[in-house]
Amino acid sequence: MKKINLLIVDDKIENIISLTALLSDIENINIISSTDPNEALRICYKQDIDLALVDVQMPDINGFEFVSFIKNNPKTNHIVAIMVTAISKEEKYLIQGLKSGAVDYLYKPLSPEITIAKVQSFVHQILTQLEIKQKNIDLEKSKQELIRAKEEAILARKSKETFLANMSHEIRTPINGVM
Repeated sequence: MKKINLLIVDDKIENIISLTALLSDIENINIISSTDPNEALRICYKQDIDLALVDVQMPDINGFEFVSFIKNNPKTNHIVAIMVTAISKEEKYLIQGLKSGAVDYLYKPLSPEITIAKVQSFVHQILTQLEIKQKNIDLEKSKQELIRAKEEAILARKSKETFLANMSHEIRTPINGVM
């Protein structure tokens, strides 16, 4: 089974260390991290990142801008982004995060059980989507093979009909002469 690349973006290394330790037991994930949002954007462009946990408050590029960047780029817009924040739970920040393209919010201090459950849920969803994409590819291949087999069967039928028509003619001509 494919491993999901999970990117943790936080300007504080201690937050990355604690999140990595917390999530390291989840199956089918490969954790990548960065304290620099610009470097994290480069990682998103170069590697196949599937899920990102993004801190809201960072220097240079805040979490809202980061998520907007990845969601507005065709190469990275598939990344599922979860905002991680210590700022207040005011609705305006939640709405801003969702408008930027995030699918969920985690509030610091993080509840280990909730964090693990949410990440596991999104990993399962991503794996299911990948499985569906692969099945669609397989179905398309099968469809093309069926179309090719049908065309071959039509050609074979036409060849058979032509052969039988010629043989019938060849048999009837001498019989008509004898009669």
